[in-house]
Amino acid sequence: MIKKIYILLLFFNIIVINALSQNLVIYDQIMNESFNFNYQKNPDIRQITHNYFIKEIAKIELKNLDQVKFTYFYKIYKCIKEIPPGNFKAVIKINSDTCIGKIFYKGFNISDVLIPSKADFIVNILNNNNIFKSYKIKNLILKLKKTGAVKLKFNDTLTDKQYSLDIKDIRFYSDSSDKIAFNNRLMLINDYYASELLIDSTIQKI
Repeated sequence: MIKKIYILLLFFNIIVINALSQNLVIYDQIMNESFNFNYQKNPDIRQITHNYFIKEIAKIELKNLDQVKFTYFYKIYKCIKEIPPGNFKAVIKINSDTCIGKIFYKGFNISDVLIPSKADFIVNILNNNNIFKSYKIKNLILKLKKTGAVKLKFNDTLTDKQYSLDIKDIRFYSDSSDKIAFNNRLMLINDYYASELLIDSTIQKI
């Protein structure tokens, strides 16, 4: 009985090791990147929300619109795995970091509500630095404004394979739910200052 269990465990381990070995990482890269937000005079539909953010910050900070700018920092992870025979999986992950710049409202740091929640970009799969396949990614959701991932499968029978990934024309933006979160934060800050004024006024009357 013990011998049979040992043989079964050994057989299972061989299967697991074989399965793991079949997912060979042939390309792997992590890069720190940034994206600048500034006021757009002729915004497209995806720039409207960040234009609104900038207007509200400029209004309270008494700044010109072109003076209110902030930079979004993020990490992008690119990976290609080979799943023989001739099958591949490309993985692109975006991890949010923070925003810096004009990120204060009445002295409070509101950078977390300025972080974008969606991304558009082009993924080029390169073979020997030549474009092998190209994909347009739209409306990639950064879950909880933290991370978003794309997985692309492709196949190739060439023997001389030197794959890599190139990300082009990346754009970040926010939607109506982000605008609601932004307004709620501003309301909370405004209520805080209103309560302070009320307390001060009550104390003076005592």
